[in-house]
Amino acid sequence: MAYTTFCIPLPRILILFAAVPTLTAHLAKPALSSLLQGQASALDYRAGGEEAIHHREHAVSMRGTVEQKYRLADGSDLGLTSGQRLDRMLSKGLISRQEIEVVLAYYDEDVSWTSRVASLVTVYCQSGETSIGNIPCIPLPNVGREGHVYMTHIVNNYDNLAEWTVFSQAQEPTAGYRSNNDSYGHMLPGLDMADYLLMPMLHGFPSGGSYFVNTGAINMTNLDHYMRSSYLNLARSSQLRVEEAHCPQEKWGDSWIPHPLGGVQEMLNRKCGVDSAEELSQALRAYWDSHVQLPVPPEGMLFFAQGARFAVSRSRIRERPKQHYEKLLALLSLEISPCAGFFNEWLWHYLIGIPRPEDTCPLEGIRSAQANASL
Repeated sequence: MAYTTFCIPLPRILILFAAVPTLTAHLAKPALSSLLQGQASALDYRAGGEEAIHHREHAVSMRGTVEQKYRLADGSDLGLTSGQRLDRMLSKGLISRQEIEVVLAYYDEDVSWTSRVASLVTVYCQSGETSIGNIPCIPLPNVGREGHVYMTHIVNNYDNLAEWTVFSQAQEPTAGYRSNNDSYGHMLPGLDMADYLLMPMLHGFPSGGSYFVNTGAINMTNLDHYMRSSYLNLARSSQLRVEEAHCPQEKWGDSWIPHPLGGVQEMLNRKCGVDSAEELSQALRAYWDSHVQLPVPPEGMLFFAQGARFAVSRSRIRERPKQHYEKLLALLSLEISPCAGFFNEWLWHYLIGIPRPEDTCPLEGIRSAQANASL
């Protein structure tokens, strides 16, 4: 692959730090200053109240439409898996790419797995190719990791987005994660790619217009990093409920466990032009202030989908203006594996539209992991 994925969970922060100009002066290094390009006022990106309400009402109407199609395809609940339901709906021509689209960031992965959803897939080739076998591909330069693909798609299709878009790296979405091992496809054990596609149809449209399965967390202030036990240990629970899978559930035997960054932090220090964990956390905070421009989450904890796979509605994306995504795209267009590309993997939930409090994970799980680690 052109990029290496890593996990770093971020904690939430209640305390606000110094303004971006102060941080920029303190961290006067080229890699850091480039992260702050395109800084705007904190209100520039926000959709107006009436517009935001319109977007959310449209999201509710989509659910009604897709539920009708689901009933037409199935007729009754036959105990099918989400994959079987998806196959049935596609075979009957009941889903179009205007409704559900899968956007893949490709470099050299095996994408034969996409054949089942070929009619819904748009592949961007950061290898510069125009096709992968018989799969058409939109060529792009090899810059910016998967984020360059995601932002290119949003910017170029902002006025013509699908109602529900799944963004993913191109490797087969198999379960789990191991550093530098591409045989693990960043999927939470028990979930299927079809769950991401059919979330609005089978389980109701998410209140925040997004589906992020949080498998990592990181504290913005001290870079304490956590991973989800079921994800790291490949432990599948028979009680897993797709609509509740965005956070660990103790009732499933799933929890947060400390997972120090180790060599990942050293790599990030080099990428971001800093010399210590303290400076790296300051760089992350500066990036948050410049590009997320929202209050810092409680206790500085950030939750994220390790591997950068998530699904969002058109309405959620449009809660921020096109210019917001254009600025992110510019940041990701400068080099193969920029600092911003790694920060974005932690921050997609906060950068794509406006996150809802109910979409994030309870802090009790993090506190429990901290307490157990101190025993």
